[in-house]
Amino acid sequence: MRLSSNCSGERAPKITEVMPGRWMHHASATCEGVAASSLATALSAVERGGTGNAEPMLVVTDFGKGRCFYTALGHETPAMWEPGFRATFLRGVEWAATGKVTLPIDAGWPKPPVAGQSLRALVVTGGHEYDPDFYTIFQDQPGFTWRHALSNRDAFRNDLRGSVDVLVLYDMSQDLDDAGRAHLQAFAEGGKGIVVLHHAIANYPNWEWWWKEVVGGRYVLKAEAGYPASDYKHDQWMEIVPAQAHPIVRDIGPMRLLDETYQGLWQAAGIHPLLRTTHPASNPVVGWISPWPLSRVVYLQPGHDRFSQRHPAFQRLVRNAVLWAGGKI
Repeated sequence: MRLSSNCSGERAPKITEVMPGRWMHHASATCEGVAASSLATALSAVERGGTGNAEPMLVVTDFGKGRCFYTALGHETPAMWEPGFRATFLRGVEWAATGKVTLPIDAGWPKPPVAGQSLRALVVTGGHEYDPDFYTIFQDQPGFTWRHALSNRDAFRNDLRGSVDVLVLYDMSQDLDDAGRAHLQAFAEGGKGIVVLHHAIANYPNWEWWWKEVVGGRYVLKAEAGYPASDYKHDQWMEIVPAQAHPIVRDIGPMRLLDETYQGLWQAAGIHPLLRTTHPASNPVVGWISPWPLSRVVYLQPGHDRFSQRHPAFQRLVRNAVLWAGGKI
């Protein structure tokens, strides 16, 4: 679809200012018979059952003392990924709300990371199934780039300190060879960042240094002397609230998540709670900062499946945890 900007009229520069006179866009439905000020048009092709006219695609009109912005773009998901849709939608909403447009023309566009300014995260999975929606947590997140290791053995085959700033652990690994342990320990002792998510709290039950000192907690898979077995329940509605004022939770209000509860976790006495819940099938503290002194280590219990993984507040929470662990906030 080829769109033409109509920059005449008082309102047009406010939303379509500095946009090209013509631009291409993924196919969207045209909107015929709209009576209002048109900011951009597209040909409604006769061969596709259209009118043969240039029909309005971006429209503004008065409504009492208010302002109305309408876009015919965004018919389906691919159209919503188009830079033209993102820019005009965001600028149009800002104008409708405030009467001004301050957002740049590239508002909402994906931007390549600036070398040296973004954290480098390594996301580790393996040992436990998970929804593909997990990856949406990391899409277009400002402040860090990421790559993926499919297992802990792949992740810790080499020394990571020169190539990774933050580890994000979403694996459920029961063991690790000596070389892998040495690399992970060097990372944890090297002033780097570690974010442990959900079931990764069950990692390395036979490596006490890891779960007792570094993570500050453990899901006990099998009861042993002094450590009764932990328990879980799927598909539980959890009310989760920040436990303290901290950069990780500063823009996170109360969350209501359909997630998996953990009860009977072993938790170190020195953890600093970040998140709490009153759910009867869960430990009260469901997120914390570890007392480990040599790097920044965070544990977040939510994140079992797509219902939490696609929740905007949870995605922001993980992003904040990565940035804080990496020393950026």
